[in-house]
Amino acid sequence: MLPKLLRMTVLSALVGGVVGAVVGGIAGRLRRSRPRGLGPSLAGSFLGVLLAGLLPIEANPASLIGGPYAGIWFLAMAVLFVPAGALAGAVLGIVVAGHPRSRLRGPRALPLFTVAAYLISAVVLTLTLSPPGIAIRTLQPQGPVSLVAEVRGLEPIPSHLALSADGKDLVTAAPQQVQVRPLPAGRPRLRLEGGEVAYPMAAGRLLTLNPSDASPAPRSLLVWDLARGRRLQAMPADLNTPAGLLAVDFSPDGRHLAVALGQGPPITVWDLATARRVRSLDSPERVQQLHWTSEGLLVGADAGFRVLSAQDGRVLHTLPLGAAGPSSPARPVLSLGPSALSGDRSTFAAPLPGQGIAVWRVGRPVAVD
Repeated sequence: MLPKLLRMTVLSALVGGVVGAVVGGIAGRLRRSRPRGLGPSLAGSFLGVLLAGLLPIEANPASLIGGPYAGIWFLAMAVLFVPAGALAGAVLGIVVAGHPRSRLRGPRALPLFTVAAYLISAVVLTLTLSPPGIAIRTLQPQGPVSLVAEVRGLEPIPSHLALSADGKDLVTAAPQQVQVRPLPAGRPRLRLEGGEVAYPMAAGRLLTLNPSDASPAPRSLLVWDLARGRRLQAMPADLNTPAGLLAVDFSPDGRHLAVALGQGPPITVWDLATARRVRSLDSPERVQQLHWTSEGLLVGADAGFRVLSAQDGRVLHTLPLGAAGPSSPARPVLSLGPSALSGDRSTFAAPLPGQGIAVWRVGRPVAVD
């Protein structure tokens, strides 16, 4: 709330000073006297911008979302509200100060008005921007499968949930905003521009889509610093729907990002330094899982898992699924459920229907942050 009040004060002083001086000068010329209304005009214009121009903007939850779209929204709202508030406040200040029977004149009037304006602003900001009540209830484990915690009060209902690598943050993605909530407190510490999907990645980064709106415009990928909430990259992936993003992973050196798409090229590789797509890799099947190992891209499809070259998409290795005997199926079909790649990117595990869980060595150990 304090940063908002500070921003409102600075903008109100700048805009109110200019508009108040102009209106006060015009009033003085019309009266053909010294501009006695200059002081009331400046004060009225300042308070008008503060209460009528900026408070409706800053009290809107949309002001919490960062990025270029929020900047455009803020500019459009400011053009609509700020000039009207500045002019109305300046005129009202002159009228009130010049009325012979007004009880709002005198040296104490301005400090009282200013204190009242800030109190009103603080109350409105607190009431409109306070996050919804979050209740986290922890339970004692009972039995092999048990409920151990409940988080209630999340609004709107998130379309995607994720946990940070260290398990300390709960990430929720809604159509217009991604929120990061430390556990077990549950109150948002970050509100990020983004929508519908959120993937915590290596090196404390978070991948989201840009917010959705009513238009069918292609959507970009956004990379964030998960600790500070600073946007690092915006990559024009041209995704038409959230379903177009199937899986993502960073390269072991953290310089590139591989994205499995449900539309267009099956796999695209992006350079994070330039936010450009550097190559597209073909795959005969729809890629549903993607891991970047030290040997290459480990991709999962209905036919199984393969390691592809990250440079040209050549099949380097096919993960053996077991020999097919006379009485066994010709080839087991993988259930593309949960799979896991170790932190050093050398060991991979996936379930095989009817066979249990298979574990492979898929690369050399890599030190990752």
